[in-house]
Amino acid sequence: MSNTELSLKSHLRIILIGSILFIDIIFLPFTLKLIQQLHLKSILDTMQEEVEKELEYYHTLENQLIKMRKIRHDFNNQLQTAYMLLDDPNMETASFPDPSELSSPPQFCENKILDFILQDAYSYAKKLRISFNFNVSIPEAIEIESIDLCSIFSNLLNNAIHAAQKTENPTISLNASYSNSELNVEISNTTLEKDIEYRDPKFHGYGL
Repeated sequence: MSNTELSLKSHLRIILIGSILFIDIIFLPFTLKLIQQLHLKSILDTMQEEVEKELEYYHTLENQLIKMRKIRHDFNNQLQTAYMLLDDPNMETASFPDPSELSSPPQFCENKILDFILQDAYSYAKKLRISFNFNVSIPEAIEIESIDLCSIFSNLLNNAIHAAQKTENPTISLNASYSNSELNVEISNTTLEKDIEYRDPKFHGYGL
């Protein structure tokens, strides 16, 4: 093989290697971007699954509360009948609970899913001795998916409770309304300065 042929092959190898490197350099940013997008999609899919599980929980809670309300309603009717059958002039001293004391869980708004979220948060906050003030006016029919509504309020309330429970006089206030296809939410809570204890804060917000 002549020196000319060897030189030509050597140049071709250099050109080939250079072309491969050039292509790698050109496509590297696209490759990195694709990897980042796949990673982000994986994170979003995981978060979506968590929100769907939470929404399913609230649907289950809704069914349970409906059953409890029916049982309470039937029991109240039975008590009323028992009072009527009592042949006692001092009926008010009879050893039966007053039906008015068997109150249903508080209703915070017309939207069922949101109402159960608020009831759940209220019950939990009550156990922690947190003062909870609600002023919520959101109808049942709104242009927001239930899963999104669940995600928004669950995150806000969980963060607010997490922050408020460590303060001396824990208080949470929530104002929310829906008008002209817009959701307006304002939430405030007592908090300690620089109070961040989540292990993975990038997946959590702050109580406001």
